Amino acid sequence: MKSWAHAACLAVVAICNVAAAQSLPEELSPTGDPALSQERVDTGMTSLAGRDTADEPAMPDGGAPYTPPDARPRKPYDFHFRATANANYDDNIFIQEKNAQDDFVTGFTVGATLGLGDVEKRKDAFLVASYDISPYFFAKHSSLDSIDHDASLRAQWHGALLTLGGVLRFLDLTGSDKDAGSRVNRKVYDAEFTAVYAYGEKTRLGAEFRLQQSDYSRRIDTTDINTSVWADYQLTPLIATGVGATLGYVDVQDSGGQVYEQLNGRATYALATKVNVGLSAGVEFRQVENGPSSVTPVFSLEADYSPYELLKLTLTGYRRVIPSIISRRENTDVTGVSFAVRERFLQKFEVTVTAGFENTDYHSEGSHYSVNRNEDYFFGRVDVSYILSEQWRIGTYFELRSNDSSEKYRSFDQHQTGVNVSFNF
Repeated sequence: MKSWAHAACLAVVAICNVAAAQSLPEELSPTGDPALSQERVDTGMTSLAGRDTADEPAMPDGGAPYTPPDARPRKPYDFHFRATANANYDDNIFIQEKNAQDDFVTGFTVGATLGLGDVEKRKDAFLVASYDISPYFFAKHSSLDSIDHDASLRAQWHGALLTLGGVLRFLDLTGSDKDAGSRVNRKVYDAEFTAVYAYGEKTRLGAEFRLQQSDYSRRIDTTDINTSVWADYQLTPLIATGVGATLGYVDVQDSGGQVYEQLNGRATYALATKVNVGLSAGVEFRQVENGPSSVTPVFSLEADYSPYELLKLTLTGYRRVIPSIISRRENTDVTGVSFAVRERFLQKFEVTVTAGFENTDYHSEGSHYSVNRNEDYFFGRVDVSYILSEQWRIGTYFELRSNDSSEKYRSFDQHQTGVNVSFNF
């Protein structure tokens, strides 16, 4: 399974490189895994060709011609370096109901991003490579020491009517997982290719292909392959609506396959930089090999509101079907919502408050046994940062997580508090 998954990833790399080599807008969001940031191609762009210069201010005698910001020469490349040091106390590192074990954890993250082309605005061709490495050290449980990795490659090409985009990402993460009820290691291989065609001034047609493989240590591996088609129509300058369909296949380790189809309607609302809302809702039909079929409502919501520059409010919601990583014949219906507020005040201080809820309902995909597991999960976090300079900041945070499970031994409460220092260049 892994060999052909990696081969597919390499194929997407080739497609992205070919597109970038030719002459390669911003990114939208697919179905998928909450652990991964989802990005897509956006065809909304404005050409500077043929722009009327009659309204430009006259240049002073002997001065250089006036050049508006959008027309100034772009740098041929863009490079960013970042580093963070973090120390925290965790009172339940194994997320257990009883006999909780605590520890002090020290972590470091070092990363860099290199971009070529129109990296800043992403309205023309660009290629961006990024990598972060994060080692973690436990004071009491040194056997849990780990190193996380996050590597990605993104590319876009834009023609007169057609926009192509590609994303490759690799994640190697270790942490607590409430489905497993313990700490797990997960490696994720993610590849996506997107094409968007501008059919007239108000209609966009799109197609997407995605492959995501999740490999777990001592847990159940899955590979999800899906393709989608959709059409969007710009009703007004602020509102766009659309419809889409998805066909996918999930291979569950040693358990056969699952075929699923989705039909979705979607809408977006955008008011400059103040309000952005995206909603997709529909129904999923799933057929399991040697198991029952199911019909599940699904949706995703992303909304943010900035009444003024220093304040931002964000709301997200979702409902999706995910195979369990601890039982080969179980799927989960996961429904969640989260809300975040971020504000900067007194010029140097920034506070972010996040809270959320998630319900997970387990159900059997076999005909010989039933599952009676349902969980309500709550989480909250407060971050306070002090901005020392444009490059440096220090901060502290407090986080709580609480899981109430019908299988009581899977319930837990966890609290973390820590400090961090970050540098960006």
